[in-house]
Order: sequence, then C-alpha cells, then structure tokens
Amino acid sequence: MKKIATFVIAAACSMMTANAQEKVTVNVTVPAFAKKVYVMTHQYEMLDSADVVGNKATLSITPKEKQQVVTLCALHPTDRNGSAYMNIFAEGNTLTADLEKGCCTGSPLNDKLEETKVAYRVYEYAYHEAYKYCEKEQDKEKQKVMLDAWRDIAQKHSDATINLAKQYADSPVGGVYLNSCYHYMPLDTLRSVLKTAHANYSNSITKAADEWVAAYDKRKVGMKFKELEMKDTQGKVRHLSEWVGKGKYVLVDFWASWCGPCLAEAPNLRAAYEKYKSKGLVVVGVSFDTKEDRWKKAIADKNLAWDHISDLRGWGSQASDVYGIKSIPECILFSPDGTILDTEMRGEKLNNKLAEIYK
Repeated sequence: MKKIATFVIAAACSMMTANAQEKVTVNVTVPAFAKKVYVMTHQYEMLDSADVVGNKATLSITPKEKQQVVTLCALHPTDRNGSAYMNIFAEGNTLTADLEKGCCTGSPLNDKLEETKVAYRVYEYAYHEAYKYCEKEQDKEKQKVMLDAWRDIAQKHSDATINLAKQYADSPVGGVYLNSCYHYMPLDTLRSVLKTAHANYSNSITKAADEWVAAYDKRKVGMKFKELEMKDTQGKVRHLSEWVGKGKYVLVDFWASWCGPCLAEAPNLRAAYEKYKSKGLVVVGVSFDTKEDRWKKAIADKNLAWDHISDLRGWGSQASDVYGIKSIPECILFSPDGTILDTEMRGEKLNNKLAEIYK
C-alpha cells in the first residue's frame, strides 16, 4: 500500500513538473527614450515590467502555455508612433532581445523567427518610416503624393506578412505573422492556414484568427438573414425585416461616423444607390456610433439618403454579435428572398456585382 501511495505521489509531482512552465529571463536593450520596459500577453495581461538602467533591463516571464508568444514594449513619452514593440516566444532559459533593432535570440523558435525577419524587416521599416514622414508633412499636395507611395509600401508589407504566415503555417513562427494579417487575409487562405496550424501545434496565438473566422461564419453566403431591432434617426423602433426578404436586393451597410474608410466609401455607395434605386435597389445603414448627434451629422454631411438604424452601442451593437461584424466598413448584399448573396461589397466589387444584377 505504501509503495502504491509513493508511486501516486511521484506521478502527481511528475505531472505538475511537466505542466509547469519554467521561468524565462529576457535581457533587453531598449531605445534611449525608454524609462521602463513591459512584457504582456496578446490579451494585454501584464506579465512583468522593469526599470531601464543604461538602456538595459531584465524581465522575468512565467509562460502560461508552451511556446507562448508575448509582446515586449517600451512606450515613447511623447510620440505614440515612436513606441517600440516586439513579439517573442517565452521559451528557453535566457533570451537576448533588442527592442530598437527588433530582434530576439536564445531559443529555437526565437532564432527561427529572427531568420524569417531578414527580408521582412525591409518592408516593416519602410512601412513605419514612410507613415511617419506622411504625418509630419504639412503641404497637402506633397502629403497626398507621399500617402500614395505609402499605400504601395503598405501593400507590399501586407503581401510579405501573408506570405510568411502561409510559408510557416505549420509552426508557431507562422502564427506570429498570422496574428498580424488575419484581418486582411483572403478568407479561404485564412481557413487553409488555420487548418495547417491546428494540425501541427496548439497555441493561443491563433485565437484572434479563429474568432475572426467564427465571426465570418455568422454571415456566410446562402444564410438566411437574422433580425436586428434598432431605432431610426427619428427614434422609432425598426426591424431589419422591414426591408430584407421583401422581394428586392438590399445592401446593408455597417458603418460609423468615426470610421475613416467608411466615409471614404460613402461616395461610391451613394453613386450606386442613385444609379440603381429606380430599379429596386434598397440600402439600409446600420451604424456603430455611440453619439446620436455625430451619427445624424455624418448622414447629412455625406448625403446618405437612405434609411438608417442604430442602437448607439458602438462595438457593443447587437449587429456585432448577430452578424459577426468585427471591423467596418462591411456591406452585406441580401437577395430578394432574404438570403446573403455576398459580403464585403464595396469599391469595384460592389459596382461589378450590381451591374451584373441589373444588366
């Protein structure tokens, strides 16, 4: 009996040791502006912080999972764009990190991540530096030219991020890149990358991407519309079913007065509405605003002459849960029978689809 008890205790201790993650020491070199350095999870849970002495600091991390990805951060005291951030793997005994150079070595995954950054760092540096210059430029015409150049750099940066997420999909290294690009990655590509990731490793680094896909699955093409109950600009309670499923094509535009890309798309949506409303096209705006006056002002200023509803709850809007809206603008096209015909209907995609429907 004593031997059995001893065995059970030994087994339990062995399991506890296996499940426990050993502490990881990170020796960090930081930019000159930094007075303190922090390390946190992707859910913004603080794991440790340390004062900077002579551009150096030492952090201690107790990982909450195997191969956990954490973020090192040094906040700039006056320039929010000047702060330094870097993702690393909390593994190994002692890591050496440089926040200014954006590199970390000392364990297999960190060394591999560093290898992938060699070519990628060119795009990353150009992306951030070009944007800084755009912000500082006072001449509007020069700024416009610089912004056009920045958009070209931003596209190359995005493409490089997606390619690395795909190339290393079977490794948590790819998960680091995936966590940066899932929100603009083509959905089919994202599903494929996640399938490979889940088959090869288990890590919370994919959580945000998993939730993004789950949100999209709430508005799949072919699904029947789901009800929304909100007030219009006159304070009257309205239902989405008043427009959708009534025998006409209906565009439901999820937007907000504070959303720059939404306002930039407004002229295109307005032109489409003017062109096809006589043929039966219906547009309904669903706002993620919280301020009624700003919501109404944007409608008037942009001449959005269609019906609008909102519960003025921002990201707490019921539309976020019902249709999985995690970013805006988003525009869903419903068929006359109330099923979803297509999503992300904006720009040329919207124009081409409507031209096909009303040819």
